[in-house]
Amino acid sequence: MSIRSAFVITICGGAALAGTPAAAQDREDVVGPVLEEARRAYAAPEPERELPADCPESADNEIVVCAPVEQNPDQYRVQSRLERGDESHLEWTGQAPDVSGPGIFKGPATVSGCIKGINCPPPPAYIIDFSELPEAPPGSDADRIARGLAPRGSAYDGGTPADGQPSDEQAQAQEAPPPSPEG
Repeated sequence: MSIRSAFVITICGGAALAGTPAAAQDREDVVGPVLEEARRAYAAPEPERELPADCPESADNEIVVCAPVEQNPDQYRVQSRLERGDESHLEWTGQAPDVSGPGIFKGPATVSGCIKGINCPPPPAYIIDFSELPEAPPGSDADRIARGLAPRGSAYDGGTPADGQPSDEQAQAQEAPPPSPEG
C-alpha cells in the first residue's frame, strides 16, 4: 500500500467519524419526544390537593393563599424534656464530642522544639534596626505611649490638650477651693 492511498483512507475515515456526532444529534430529536410521551403515558397521576373548607374562592386578579388541612398536626411533634414534669432536663447525659481528628495530638499540652534544618522557621528578618532608633523625648506622645499612657489630646488622656496647657474646666477646678464638709 502506498503512502498516498494510506493518506486518502485516513482522511476519508476521519471524515466519516466526524459525521457521527451530527447523526446522533438527529436521533436525539426523535428519542426526546418519545421519552416525554412515555413519561406522560406511564406516570402516576398527581393527587389533587386538598383545600380547607374555609378557603374562599379567588375573585378577579386576586391571589388566595390557603394552607392544606392536616389530619393530625401533632404527628410531627416530639415531646420536649421540659414537658415530662421531672428534672431530666437538668441532667447532662452526653459526653463532650471528641473533636480531635487523625494526626491531632491527644494528651497533655506540650511545647515541642525544633531540629535545625527540619521544618524550622528561619529567624525573623527585620528591615529596621531597632537598636539604632533614638529614645523618645520626655513628654512626647511616643514617650507617653511607651509608658502605657494615651497620647495627649485624645479622649483617654484625662482631657490634657495637645499643647500641654490644662483645659478651661481643669483650670477652674484647680483654682476653686475644695467644698467644705459641713455643707
